[in-house]
Amino acid sequence: MLPREEGRTEAVSAGAGHPHLPLKLDEAMAAHISEVLKVAQGKIHGPGGAAELLGMKPTTLRWRMDQLGIRYRRRDQGTN
Repeated sequence: MLPREEGRTEAVSAGAGHPHLPLKLDEAMAAHISEVLKVAQGKIHGPGGAAELLGMKPTTLRWRMDQLGIRYRRRDQGTN
């Protein structure tokens, strides 16, 4: 944690293009998963998929995405 300057009340920036800190844990997880999905070009499972990059099972990742409200193609197709 960085010390605050006296009288300074704004959040500390996490870097260029990143949300301001502090984030709620769910917000941080959602942001991280969304960034990894961009790197994986939307792919969740298989080689180079987001689940592999995050070191978790694809079913666990999909469950977490459902909990966080992150949409993905299979879920979108099932709602039609």
